[in-house]
Amino acid sequence: MQNHLQRKVDEHNHRPDPEMGGLSPDQVFRLTRTPWTDPHSPLQVRDDLGAADLAACPFFQYARRFLLSVHEAGRVKATATGNLPRAFVEPWIEILHQGRDLEKFRSLFKVVNERDLFQLHCCRLVCELAGLVGKNRGHFVVRKRTLPLLKEENAGLLFACLFEAYYCRFNLDYTTRGQEMPELQQTIAYTLHQLHAVAGEWLPLEVLARTILLPPVYERLAEIASGGVYCAPPERELEFRLLSHFQKWRLVELRGSFDARLRMVVHDHARATDFLRRALDFDFRR
Repeated sequence: MQNHLQRKVDEHNHRPDPEMGGLSPDQVFRLTRTPWTDPHSPLQVRDDLGAADLAACPFFQYARRFLLSVHEAGRVKATATGNLPRAFVEPWIEILHQGRDLEKFRSLFKVVNERDLFQLHCCRLVCELAGLVGKNRGHFVVRKRTLPLLKEENAGLLFACLFEAYYCRFNLDYTTRGQEMPELQQTIAYTLHQLHAVAGEWLPLEVLARTILLPPVYERLAEIASGGVYCAPPERELEFRLLSHFQKWRLVELRGSFDARLRMVVHDHARATDFLRRALDFDFRR
C-alpha cells in the first residue's frame, strides 16, 4: 500500500500540469527553490556574454560605471547615514537624466542626495549585496576580488554576479510604495522560464500576466491591484512591480500609445527579448 501511494505521488509530481505552464510540480519546485549558483539549478545565468552583448543593458552599464567610479576614486567617504556623498552623486545627475528630464529634475531638487537618484541608490545596494563593493573605516571601496570583473573581457562574469544579486538578494519590493508581495520574487525563476518560452512574441499585458505567473501568484496580484487606491488591473500592477525591472535588464520590451488625459504612454503589449534567451539558459536535465 505504501509503495503504491508513493508511486501515485511520484507520478503526480512528474506529470506536466497545464496550470503550471506545462511544467510538472517537481520542475516548478526545482525552479523556485534551487539557488541559481547551484550547478544543478535548471536556471543558469550565462557568464560568457561579451561586452557588445551587454552594451544595451541599462542596469548592468550603470552598475559597472559605479564600480569603476569608486575604484578610480580609491575610496569614497560615506555620509553619516551610510550613503554616497553629494560630491560623488553630483556627476550622476547628468548620467541618469538628459534633456527635458534633466531640466525638470534640477528644478525639483536644489540639493541632490543619493536617494534622490534612486537608480544610483539601487546600483550601490546591489553591488554591496553582490559583495563587489563594501565599507572600510567609513569609506566605500571596491573589493579586491571585484577588480578582475571590471575588465572588459570579463563583462559576462560581472553580469552574472549582478543579475543573481539583483533578483535573488535585492528586495524588489523596496522599489515600490505599495503593499509588499514577496511571492513575485520568490517565484521569479518560473516567471523567467515562461518569458523565455514566449520570447519574441508580442502579447497583450493581460495575457502575459496569466502566462508568466503561477496561478496563486496571479490571484494574489489581482487581489492587491483591486485593493489599491486606483483599483488598477493586475497587468498594470505587474508592469509596475516586475516588468519595469525586466526592462532595466533588457529582458522585455513594452509598447503602447500616448494617453492625452494621463499625459503618458500607456503600455498594452509586451514581449520577451532575444537577449533574454541569450542571457538565461534553462535545462531540467542538470
